[in-house]
Order: sequence, then structure tokens, then C-alpha cells
Amino acid sequence: LSSGTNFCVVHNYSQYKIPPTLTHCYVLLVGNFYGLHGDHEKAIVYFRRAVRLNRHDHSAWVLLGHEYMELRNCTMAIEAYCKGIEINKNDFRGYYGLGNAYEILKMPYFALHYFRQAHKLKQVSHTTTHTKHQHCSLSVHISDPQILESSSLWATATISLDSTKKQRSAI
Repeated sequence: LSSGTNFCVVHNYSQYKIPPTLTHCYVLLVGNFYGLHGDHEKAIVYFRRAVRLNRHDHSAWVLLGHEYMELRNCTMAIEAYCKGIEINKNDFRGYYGLGNAYEILKMPYFALHYFRQAHKLKQVSHTTTHTKHQHCSLSVHISDPQILESSSLWATATISLDSTKKQRSAI
């Protein structure tokens, strides 16, 4: 299937009998697609839909926060990041996003607090952090590598590889 065909299936997912977990994954992928292409309003629509489908997916909340930050809506971004952190206190991305939001709001003490928390968590081994996107990314055919690069699984893998390289170079 071409990426356009996959997009049509994803866009009209309610017409098909797709299992709920796959539907959630498809919605996240479409949100990532729109975010990558600079259509942040549409990305927010899809990440909100992902959050409605699975309120316990911390990555969906964090991605929603990222998109709000792209639109400079710090209030909504902070709310989304806080919900993501509430679900998973060990994911540094939510703390980092909060640090960015508070920095934009010119609240340096809050920003510093959240940046420190993010830094502390990023140094912890990411091998213990597993997201539900791992099974999503494996079960969904991705024809556009840019979509894969924007997914939280890719970000986690990249961070893990970067920290491994730094540890090796320090030895």
C-alpha cells in the first residue's frame, strides 16, 4: 500500500473493524505525521483523539503537550505534560516540556526545577522504560520513515543509543 492509502485507512478508521489498540496506534501515527509536516492544529486533533481512546498513555499526553508548545499555548501544554507525568513519573520528556513551557512564561525557578528533574531521569537507564508504542510500532506497517523518526519509540531508541555512546566514550 502507498502511504496515501494508509493515510486514507487511518483517516477513515471508523469505517473499518480495526481493533481498539490498533486504532489508538494509527491515531498517534497520524498525529505525528501532521506534527512533522507543521500542521499542529490537526496534530492536536489526532493526539486528543488518542488520549480519548487511551487516557493512560503518557506518551500521547506528552506529544499533545509538544504540539501545544509549537502553537505557544503554554497553559494547555502544561496541563498535558502534567497528565503525562501523573501517569509515568519516569519519563523525562514531560519534565523537559514543562521546563520549556515555564521558560517561555519567564518563570526561571520552575523551569530550572523541571529541567533538573528531566536531566536526572534521562541519565537513568531507559531499558526499564517501556511504552505501549513499542507494540504499536511493530504491528503497524510504516511506509514513511519520517513518521517512524517522529515516534516516541524512535526518540527513546535514539536517546538510549546516545547515552550508550557517551558511556563508552567516557570509559
